[in-house]
Amino acid sequence: MPPSLEGRIELIRDVEGLLRTVLDNITKSDSSSRRNDNPLEQTAQLDAALSGLGLTYGAMFAALRRERNVFSPVNRFPKEILGHIFSYNDLQSTIQASAVCSLWRTAAIGSPRLWTCVDMSSRVITNEMAQLILERSGDLPLDVRFRVVRPLAQYFNAAVPDRIADILARAKSVSNLVALSENLRDNHVYSAPIMTSLHTLLLGSTDLKKLLRKHQHIRHLSVFLAASNSASETRRLAQIDATHLGKRLRTLHLSNISLPPSAIQRFLVNFASLEELSFTGCSSREAEYQDAHYVASEVQTRLWLLSFKACTPEFVVWFLHPDGPTPISPTTNLLVDPTPEDDEVKPFFGRQEPATFLYIDFAQKSFTYAHENAMTRLIRAGEFDPPSLYFPSYIPLEAVRVLSWSQCVPLSAAQLESFGNLSELSFSYHPGYVGSSRNQLSSILNVDLVANCPNLTYLEVKFRRHLGRHESSSVQPPSYKDDSEVVVTMFLEAWNDVRGSKFGCVSLRDEVKPQRWSQYTPVLQALTNIFEVVSGMVVENEPIPFPELRQFHADSSLLHGRR
Repeated sequence: MPPSLEGRIELIRDVEGLLRTVLDNITKSDSSSRRNDNPLEQTAQLDAALSGLGLTYGAMFAALRRERNVFSPVNRFPKEILGHIFSYNDLQSTIQASAVCSLWRTAAIGSPRLWTCVDMSSRVITNEMAQLILERSGDLPLDVRFRVVRPLAQYFNAAVPDRIADILARAKSVSNLVALSENLRDNHVYSAPIMTSLHTLLLGSTDLKKLLRKHQHIRHLSVFLAASNSASETRRLAQIDATHLGKRLRTLHLSNISLPPSAIQRFLVNFASLEELSFTGCSSREAEYQDAHYVASEVQTRLWLLSFKACTPEFVVWFLHPDGPTPISPTTNLLVDPTPEDDEVKPFFGRQEPATFLYIDFAQKSFTYAHENAMTRLIRAGEFDPPSLYFPSYIPLEAVRVLSWSQCVPLSAAQLESFGNLSELSFSYHPGYVGSSRNQLSSILNVDLVANCPNLTYLEVKFRRHLGRHESSSVQPPSYKDDSEVVVTMFLEAWNDVRGSKFGCVSLRDEVKPQRWSQYTPVLQALTNIFEVVSGMVVENEPIPFPELRQFHADSSLLHGRR
């Protein structure tokens, strides 16, 4: 029966004492007491003793460290939990984690999904590493990401390991593939029988049609067209063969296209099952929208997500023109980044279904509208400061019932008139420091809000601390210029006077001075049907997250011509 933990600790102390005794004897001995009749034999004996001691001591030390690590809080997690935590790492971090201790190594090696990403874009995958990935990933499909380099204006994949054929044979997702690179033979590229997702760079010599016909399981396709003339772009775009992909392709991302949108419209007609369509860095060779050349396509009426990023206004308007034959479907989520200014393109677009919710994100410079069955996100490129804020004219505001934003923005009486049906208002407020010119709470909670929003029943204000140098423990934070409790009270009194009834619900989330509301609570409860104050840190979350585009892990720097 093995000794208890206390017994093992006592035994370790005895061994430590014995080693100290041996050490003292060695250090006290002098050269005259050592025999010199056979120095080679004595040296060999000492070397053997040192080697044995090193092995025994090393094994004992490692065993003791393992036993000590058992008591570490993080090592009390089951191996399955540790494997899930490691899943947020990249491959290099997983390798480092597996070298921390035996438990972490067992958890990392025993989780095949941690070894399914072959990312050549961020590090060199050696032949030894490729073999390790193939072994530790088990039978799981792989996510392969090539590295793209562009010396002398020519794209190709660099640092490809010798085992690439074995890797691609198990690849379910492939990105940044320059088809066909000189260092990727045809039989390698065409040997991914289970591939369902592909991001590729099309060069002048690429036979994309052959590649797509070979892989009958592709559902998600992202194509970056290398800069060239319009004729070659049209020819390469036509290689995306609708005969083989039309009924199964769900996602299509097109980047760096400079073609007439009318030609793209004709190309899209045959993709009956398309659900997500994205354009990035695309421009139009047609100066303006022309209804006569617009090709009606039912694709836009079936899309779940339609995205335009870094595209010219002339390109975007061809797809979104309000007078076009294929208006945006009520179930299509739309993203435009950046949104053309009002004076760039008129008219730009219009959605037939009203927006019932509007969220303004000043950090992202975006307006997010929620319709009955879809969302619209418009991102501005220019100034987005509160004093210069204006609402885009593309979507009317009369039907908006919920309005939310991330800063204290003064709304003018004219702006408030557009929100006549507003029923819920939520915003963050950062009290200004003494001497600052920051907007005060009264710039929103005033008689204009009472007069122009008669249907308002819910008000939420999130009082936020300032982040920055004043949060440092060594710097005394300045005094706040804040009379919010008075402003809220005056607003609710004005509501009762003008509307002749109590306000519905007021929710205050205060991380600055939550205790200040104590003496006002009886008065505020008398002016409302529901009044609540929540203290503690305020977490800023987007009320309704916008759907995310499918990620192909493509190299976005290619759009800007960087090597």
